[in-house]
Amino acid sequence: MTMMNIGIDTDQFIFLFSLLLITGVLAAKFSYKFGVPALILFIGLGMIVGSDGLGIIYFDNASLAQLFGILALIIILFEGGLQTKWDNIKQVAYPSLTLATLGVVLTAVFVGIA
Repeated sequence: MTMMNIGIDTDQFIFLFSLLLITGVLAAKFSYKFGVPALILFIGLGMIVGSDGLGIIYFDNASLAQLFGILALIIILFEGGLQTKWDNIKQVAYPSLTLATLGVVLTAVFVGIA
C-alpha cells in the first residue's frame, strides 16, 4: 500500500494532526463541563477544518471514510458491550425479545397478505 500524496510535508502533517488532537481533547473537556455531547463538537470541528469550511483538510476518498466509519462502529459496539451490566440486560431481555419476535411475525404476515 502506498502513501497518499496529500500535498504537505511530514512536519506540517504532524503539526496539523497534533493541533487537531489537542483541539479534540479541549472540545471533549468543554463538552463535559457544559453538558454538550462531544460528538456534536467533533462534527462541528470537522465541518470547520474540512473542505466546506476553512478548507484546511480536503478529503474526497469515500472508501477510506467508509473504512474509518466501520472501524469506529466496531470500537463503539465493543466498548458498549464492555460497559453493559448483566442486570441491565436481564431487565430488558423479555420485552425486547417479545417486541423483536412479534415485529418479525407481524411483518411477515402483513407482507404475505399484501
